[in-house]
Amino acid sequence: MSAFIQQLPALIGVIVGALGSYLAIVRGDQVRFRREQTARWEERRLTVYSAAVLLRGAQ
Repeated sequence: MSAFIQQLPALIGVIVGALGSYLAIVRGDQVRFRREQTARWEERRLTVYSAAVLLRGAQ
């Protein structure tokens, strides 16, 4: 039991490190998803505005 108690701080450190790494990856993925979604929305907006300008010019 004494060996387990001695290794417990290292085990806790590994668990905390793994949890921190997981949370950092999840947060990074969320930021990237929002950035990509915004870029897609801007592309759609530009397409719609361009179509509106072309239709207005054809009148």
